[in-house]
Amino acid sequence: AFGASGVLRVLIAEDHSMMRTMLRAAVADLGHQVTTAEDGKIALQLMESNVFDVAFVDITMPNCNGDEAVRAYRQWEAVNRPSSLHICAMLDKSQSSLLPRLLREGFAAGLVKPIRAQDVIEHLAPLLSVANSHVTSPSMPMYTPSPGLPGPSTG
Repeated sequence: AFGASGVLRVLIAEDHSMMRTMLRAAVADLGHQVTTAEDGKIALQLMESNVFDVAFVDITMPNCNGDEAVRAYRQWEAVNRPSSLHICAMLDKSQSSLLPRLLREGFAAGLVKPIRAQDVIEHLAPLLSVANSHVTSPSMPMYTPSPGLPGPSTG
């Protein structure tokens, strides 16, 4: 179950080692289990072979961009696992206009760089509330695909 023990299983996919280390420390200091990936290909392999509650995925990474990895994961997930992974995009300021497309393609939220440890802590807080109450928070919805139903209007 999603964070059933109060401990979230978190994947951090980020190619910059200093950012990856800072994010890992911020999440681990909260008592959560952390796994890291340095590129999109490794992130995709980890998402398919492990169960995570939350993934923070950089959009621009070597070997496979974050958005490509998440698209491939959501396709795999649709066949192999019930959808529950909350994936947060990590974007540069210049990429913030991509967020609406990323939300349609399987991301649940986005953080714009520079990302501080406090940003990650604040992002995880509602997820812990959801996990502890077993009620979906309207401010932090879980990704749930709706096959056969029209998506939100982007007009």
